[in-house]
Amino acid sequence: MKKITIISLGWLGIKLYKELLNTEAYHVSGSYHSDKKNIEDEFQYDINESSELPKKIKDADVVFFNLPPSKIHNIKKLKSFLDEIQDKELIFISSTSVYGQEGTYNEDDLPVPESKNGKFLVDIEKYITDKFKKYNIIRPGGLYGEDRHPAKYLSGKDVSYSQKEVVNLISDRDLLKIIKMSMTVNNKIINAVNSNHPSKRECYRKSAEKLGISPPNFSDKKDAIKRIINTKYEDFKISTSLYEFKI
Repeated sequence: MKKITIISLGWLGIKLYKELLNTEAYHVSGSYHSDKKNIEDEFQYDINESSELPKKIKDADVVFFNLPPSKIHNIKKLKSFLDEIQDKELIFISSTSVYGQEGTYNEDDLPVPESKNGKFLVDIEKYITDKFKKYNIIRPGGLYGEDRHPAKYLSGKDVSYSQKEVVNLISDRDLLKIIKMSMTVNNKIINAVNSNHPSKRECYRKSAEKLGISPPNFSDKKDAIKRIINTKYEDFKISTSLYEFKI
């Protein structure tokens, strides 16, 4: 039984913890920043402040890291952390923000990020591929679930999209499936994105209807930006309905 520790137990991390809790292959633990989750094998850890690795991390065979750039105050601290765990297997959650804003991309395309977060992640991805013998880097698209969806944030609001703008989304259920599949391979960079790419207008309108909320108020946008992200790996392709939310 491998020991896996999750950093950290946020929206995605706690879902993965519950998925792995009763499996025979893994003993799972996880970190929280300040508020306890009231689960077994949890521990407090702040990558920005802690000077020593907790025992749960030191003892882990696999580290699942899913802190977003916004939660990391110092890239040197993160790199120092990665140096300390480079003998372990690492699953690192990155983002499709490593790609440009327009075009069609898969894992063979060189990331040319335009955002600050995208540039941060490209730097860390390279650090991981240079340092680790066993790793997987997963780049999710826009992550949603029944309790977290773009249509909820946009409900009733005025938004402008061009007719060509499409979604690059992945549900919590499908991302967990990809994460668990990635545990059987090594040294891959995987785009975790649903291969269905309806227009943002169509997707958010149908999602709002399914969720029983008011749709956004759409208006035209002149800039015709179209960005499509897929995976080249047949085993990791997801083509489920974008309008089923329960995990």
